[in-house]
Amino acid sequence: MTAPVVVVGASLAGSKAIRELRGCGYDGPISLIGEEPNAPYDRPPLSKGFLAGTVSADGLVLASSDDLAELGVDFISGVRATDIDSTRRIVYCDDQRTEPFSTLLIATGASARRPPWLRDLDGLHMLRTLADSQALRTTVTTVDAVTVVGGGYIGTEVAATLAELGKTVTLIVDTEFVLDGLGPQIASAFTDLFRNRKVSVRTRSSVIDVLGRDKVEGVRLADGSTVAAEAVLVAIGAIPNSAWTRRITGPGNTPIRTDATGRVTESIWAAGDVTGGGHWFSAVRQGRRTARAILDISDRTTERLDTEIPYVWTDQFEVKVQVLGSTTRNDTLHVVRGHTIDSMQFSGLYSRGGMVTGAVVAGRPQDLARARKLVSTPCTVETALDLLTAATAS
Repeated sequence: MTAPVVVVGASLAGSKAIRELRGCGYDGPISLIGEEPNAPYDRPPLSKGFLAGTVSADGLVLASSDDLAELGVDFISGVRATDIDSTRRIVYCDDQRTEPFSTLLIATGASARRPPWLRDLDGLHMLRTLADSQALRTTVTTVDAVTVVGGGYIGTEVAATLAELGKTVTLIVDTEFVLDGLGPQIASAFTDLFRNRKVSVRTRSSVIDVLGRDKVEGVRLADGSTVAAEAVLVAIGAIPNSAWTRRITGPGNTPIRTDATGRVTESIWAAGDVTGGGHWFSAVRQGRRTARAILDISDRTTERLDTEIPYVWTDQFEVKVQVLGSTTRNDTLHVVRGHTIDSMQFSGLYSRGGMVTGAVVAGRPQDLARARKLVSTPCTVETALDLLTAATAS
């Protein structure tokens, strides 16, 4: 019997790769190894709708066990891959099983980054998995004062969700503003938005310890002050789940290096957060692109996947922020003429050296398609801003 394509990681990238393999005509055996007991599920609602109780666990499912069975996938759940023998083409697992492969796709995602002061206390949470979100949701139903450590997408989404649930929320960030990656102008406006929604935002503050013996009671900051809390969420970033691949990628939880198609070695590929991608869109694109590379398919769809513009979104209270392109916080922001950031309904372009690097659309989904076209073609920011201003005015 031919050894299967083995996908390690019941993740977004892993599930999209499986669907792409089947959709492109691959009819050989596929095995999916997932560390969690759940079939693949979507993670963005964990900090928003699922936490708020407006999205059910069933509403998160990307591919149910029945779906996987219909796709002819041998789904091995609740099992963690621990090592790879690339010469013999074998994956070793923590239940002592060995899984031979013809082709291996590593899609084990990422884990929440753990600060050195983290301890095992009731009410102290991290958020990456469905179980994490369920535990946090259970806790916040019985408490009022919640502290969130971290001002990135997950931290701010949780803080906004809890504030809308009527909780007393403190948000602690070590930067000048929340959502610092959007650049100072937008980040400043969102910091004001959180404060206007009665979230206590502590900027330029670092947590050095957690308070409490058996149950969390608060946190201590680097300046010596303390913040009381009945629950604490730590959301300070993520690290790739790559330590188990050390024999081919080196020690530690570092992003797995691949070529442009996702290839690591002759028979091993990787996609999703384990490569350092970090966002929902990149996991989808990489999963699909890698599957097509495994099958050596090069066509218009492959070309489109190769040229798709990076995209990420976040929901902050009622405002959806969508970002296109490869931007940095140091890029220059140019807001469309007539738009104001404080209104939370604006569009703009980012530039570096006078050329467009990306776009941001907040509360104006109708501007996204035009912004995407402008970012996809090399263009000076002056020309692009004129075109986007004209388009949004019509």
